[in-house]
Amino acid sequence: EWNPPSKAETTGGYQGHSANGRLMLIAETLIDRAENIFHSARKPQDCIHGAMLALEAIELLAYKTPTTCLEAIALRHKLEVQGECMFYGVGYNIDVSNRLKDIEGEVDSVSKWFDSSKQKMSALNAKMSIVTDIMRIFHENGQFDEEQGCLSYVRKLNRIWFFHNRPVLNIIRPIRWYIEKLISSLGLFVLAIFVWPISLGIISSLYCDEKQFTGVKTFSDHIAHAYITFFALQTSSFPEKG
Repeated sequence: EWNPPSKAETTGGYQGHSANGRLMLIAETLIDRAENIFHSARKPQDCIHGAMLALEAIELLAYKTPTTCLEAIALRHKLEVQGECMFYGVGYNIDVSNRLKDIEGEVDSVSKWFDSSKQKMSALNAKMSIVTDIMRIFHENGQFDEEQGCLSYVRKLNRIWFFHNRPVLNIIRPIRWYIEKLISSLGLFVLAIFVWPISLGIISSLYCDEKQFTGVKTFSDHIAHAYITFFALQTSSFPEKG
């Protein structure tokens, strides 16, 4: 596995803030060939070939020409995802989490070559564009779980972008995070349905006077009262125990 170079490792190779002109020309030719392969690929081998060309372009640029390098990174991931979807031997479920980490690491490394004032926003925009592209490929190939994984990641990036541009609204950031987590996972949604009434029942048993609730005497009564109130959206009463 090829590890992207850091800015400190690449500054000694060429002078200035972009790749050598001849290397740039070769990299652009490789990117053009990879782009043509992406649009005409009919089998996994074509996608692998195109991804290797894009990877060669990334290595030649050494991240020193960020916009062109981001184009090559996007092509590489699009071709690899397309190849995985076309190759029956990979299996129905494709590993998305590691690919998203890959994209995040590569884009963060490239963004170091942008002006310091634009690094964060450039990285966010690049990640959203690349992940949206591969999400579209998953959708076209019927990989719905993988598509949802990408969609959750894009929501996260949109949340970061939104509050970065509106710092005064940071007070509601936890609320938006909570809502996004619930809509992105059925398991977390079901868990929240059980946890909230239990939490409210515990608070009720600790701080509420038993005289305020008819028939509520024990801890289990408080939990039951919380569940009924939570789901019925109205207060409840229990018959007095004899």
